[in-house]
Amino acid sequence: MHKPNETEFENYEYDEFYRDHHFAPVSPDKVTVMHRHIPRVAWILDVAKEIKAKKILDLGCLDGFALMTVLAQIPGTTGTGVDLSEDGIKYATQNAATHRLDATFILGSLEDYLEDNHELFDLIIMSEVIEHVEDPVAVLRAIKSTLDPDGTLLITTPAFESPMFGMDDERNKCHVRLYTTKAKGYSAVNKYGTKRKATSMVQELKDYEIIDMDVNNELIHVRAING
Repeated sequence: MHKPNETEFENYEYDEFYRDHHFAPVSPDKVTVMHRHIPRVAWILDVAKEIKAKKILDLGCLDGFALMTVLAQIPGTTGTGVDLSEDGIKYATQNAATHRLDATFILGSLEDYLEDNHELFDLIIMSEVIEHVEDPVAVLRAIKSTLDPDGTLLITTPAFESPMFGMDDERNKCHVRLYTTKAKGYSAVNKYGTKRKATSMVQELKDYEIIDMDVNNELIHVRAING
């Protein structure tokens, strides 16, 4: 996860929020079930296989499930996961050791990691993270310098138009913004009479080349490369 802003600190204590999270064990025999029930992780794995990813960074990895699923399926791949959840990082580290996966998990904000990092990765993942980031422009700029010149960036985020997680969802106070696949952002009034703003993912990724973008299971899936 990213470094929470003051508003988020007022609403959530992050480890308390995730303490009851069902951390999922990772093993190769679970991948078939994962493809059926967790489309976003299946998509990440499929792209990683297609591009023959060797060095992966997962920003906001939580329990490391997506990253370790990829590592378990692609021999010789190494991974780094970053998250602010102490419980998540502890679990991920233990799980990676159990399954002998070449993964390093770092406790901290993605902003701090990107500022201090000097490595390049051929695949960077931000799955349901960008909607929490206070300054996505700065983060995406930092990611660009961390991504290999021929590397791939994968983003998933709730779609503004989603009936479950979009503009009508007023419960989740951690979402700083919501995104749309439209070329330009816009505002709309939700069913509660609240005016909500949609940020254009196209505009947010103007410094990248978008290879593919669609909505799957109420989440925007974006595949982009260093432009």
